[in-house]
Amino acid sequence: MIRTAAAAEQERLAALAAYDVIGVEHGDPVVGDLRRLCEAAAVVADVPYAVVNLIDDRFQHQVAAFGATAADCRREESMCQTTLARGHDVYVPDASQDATFATSPWVDGRLGAIRAYSSTILRSPEGHAIGTLCVFDEAVKEIAPAHRRVLAVLGEQIVDVLELRLRSRQLQRASGELARSTDRLASLVGTVSHDLKAPITAILGFTELLADMDEIAADRSASDYVGRCRSAARRMLAMINDLLAYARVGAELALVRTPIEAMVAEIVSDLGAAAADATVRAHGVDVVADRTQLRALLQNLIGNAVTYRSERPCEVEVDSVRVGPDVVLRVVDNGSGIPADRREDVVRPMVRLRKEIPGSGIGLAVCTRIVAAHSGTMRIEDAPGGGTAVVVTLPATALAG
Repeated sequence: MIRTAAAAEQERLAALAAYDVIGVEHGDPVVGDLRRLCEAAAVVADVPYAVVNLIDDRFQHQVAAFGATAADCRREESMCQTTLARGHDVYVPDASQDATFATSPWVDGRLGAIRAYSSTILRSPEGHAIGTLCVFDEAVKEIAPAHRRVLAVLGEQIVDVLELRLRSRQLQRASGELARSTDRLASLVGTVSHDLKAPITAILGFTELLADMDEIAADRSASDYVGRCRSAARRMLAMINDLLAYARVGAELALVRTPIEAMVAEIVSDLGAAAADATVRAHGVDVVADRTQLRALLQNLIGNAVTYRSERPCEVEVDSVRVGPDVVLRVVDNGSGIPADRREDVVRPMVRLRKEIPGSGIGLAVCTRIVAAHSGTMRIEDAPGGGTAVVVTLPATALAG
């Protein structure tokens, strides 16, 4: 499709507007960054003046300057508008002797008396010409080709500064929206979970009443049906709780120092009969993390270890060690293991490797979200001698010093 000149200009103006730099306060960090690049450009060209011009549909805006006070002018008065119109960088050693620039108010004395003039186009990554890096002198001067090439590099760095500011602002907006989405998700899941729990709790209550009736107990088929109904309701209730826990991960973290040994002992106690015949050992450095989420992480990992066991007596080792600026937390078991080709699958919600073992398939997905919320990483490996090793690396910002 052939773009019209008007459409191309609208795209250019949209690219310029996205940077949102025109009119920023003098104290804004982006102005300081651009001014330093202007200074470097002036030094390279050996001229007293350098400016960053951004050109919209009506004005040329000097957003940063070295050797001069940044000011705006009408687009039709701008020398750099000519550079954009030509579509390539422009250099003249004496603008007063150039047919294009001799009558410019910046050359003929009305606004200035520019002689040496070099204008480098600033292009967005999409190729839109949004403005120029302009260096100039009131004296006639030669600027060597090698120095003009350096000016082109500085022009690219100016665009990099604008891009960094744009991406940072986009990231801030995205982070804010993610936080709001997380809050909305948690609220929605909480509401839905409450609405679902009520009838399931009622079902469980009625099935327990039925199970206690002599007529039901005497009828093997009826008793079996009631038992299946009760088991299904319990699984559904557990799944709702797991989904609620999954949705709540990612909220604001409350970081506290937590001894691993004490937390693991509490988790083993909470697991009760499921971990009664398992040997669970824990040792290592304290971890600074959100205590509730760290507990959920370890409870899921240890719970998986004692659930997906092999024929050997179940053994689980939990340790945390310093590795450079990070802390590495490992949960190692001697169970049935996770095949290498399924390790990416099992961290997704609702994925279960062994359907015969009760569960919702949410546990490892919750672990992944918890680790991500702490800006860490998690990987699954083979354990020495067979079994699974889950290795969690948490950055220094979230860990004990």
